[in-house]
Amino acid sequence: MHKSEFWADLAKKFRELPNDHGRFRIEWTQIIGKPGIHWKFLATPETRGSFEALATRAGFALDPDSDNFLFSWLSVLKEDSYGAGITKNVVVLSLIDGEDGHDEIQGSIEDPCGASAVRCSVLESVTLNRKLGSITRLPNDTENLLSAEAQERVSSARITAEKFVLEAETAITLKKLTDKEAAIELNTARLNKARFVLSVMRHEYSQLGLSDSEYRICIFREIEGACNSLELLDTQRKLLETEFYFQSHTSASADRIERPPDPPKPVGIQLKTLRLECGTSIEELAGEVGLDPTNISRHESGKSTPTLRNISKYERAFSKLLNRNVVIDKTQLNAAKRR
Repeated sequence: MHKSEFWADLAKKFRELPNDHGRFRIEWTQIIGKPGIHWKFLATPETRGSFEALATRAGFALDPDSDNFLFSWLSVLKEDSYGAGITKNVVVLSLIDGEDGHDEIQGSIEDPCGASAVRCSVLESVTLNRKLGSITRLPNDTENLLSAEAQERVSSARITAEKFVLEAETAITLKKLTDKEAAIELNTARLNKARFVLSVMRHEYSQLGLSDSEYRICIFREIEGACNSLELLDTQRKLLETEFYFQSHTSASADRIERPPDPPKPVGIQLKTLRLECGTSIEELAGEVGLDPTNISRHESGKSTPTLRNISKYERAFSKLLNRNVVIDKTQLNAAKRR
């Protein structure tokens, strides 16, 4: 990594760049499960050219082995703005529209010049600490203590964890939940998302040889950032602080860290997913199961709950159509009966 003076000078130059009177921003789109990010600059040609020149220098200094220095730097800024930088989630699922689709995350870097200046200042602090031979002062962005490989694993975990929220939003749409029910569903998904990412971060920070107090500074800052961006409750923040209070002393790879178990899916969502996997219409499935198409539609939407006898009919029909043994998870159905 370059000397601290290099990053201090670069931070100053980023701050001096024009930002089109606050209108300069960079939008990004990423398809979950696929490499690459699409970047869209909203800036005048002069501002974009000046920014790209500095950003390319920064990207080269940070990762000289990269295939694209500009995109490397933009990826760093994207992760810096994680949470606040994500403007919306766009879900295009076969579960919803019956066609092949994909999940997208869209977001934006609202102030690329300012964000770059802050990142350079952090890197200046990190290089100064390394020059001293020890961590004399933890930077505000403690994630910069991690290697590029570790940061890539954390970034991957964040993308993977987005699945919790996407699944909750899909369930809310299909089940037509009330506002209160939808809020509970989303809150649970966001807590699981935070847990998954923090489990990876704990593993990575535990490999740095930090003292327990230094580790807790790092992980508590990550918890605070996650709770703020995901709008978690104060009690949930305290819960996370308790769960991640100690370092992980295992040498297992971050890829092997188990994700929290997925919540059981409603029967209606399972039915619609299986029907779409078969490539069968509601009317065709009605013939296989021996039920009225209207009843099947109500079962899939969650407006009506199928009996155990009807679920057995669905299982036999799907097992025949898919040529494998299909078992529908009845956990939520049983829980509703207990209530």
